[in-house]
Amino acid sequence: PINMLYFNGKEQIIYGKIPAMVVDRCGCS
Repeated sequence: PINMLYFNGKEQIIYGKIPAMVVDRCGCS
């Protein structure tokens, strides 16, 4: 897993550990 900032579906900024495969989906909204 990696640490990063990202937005969830409700436009809330989240920071935490997520599986690397999730990174490929970032920016798709």
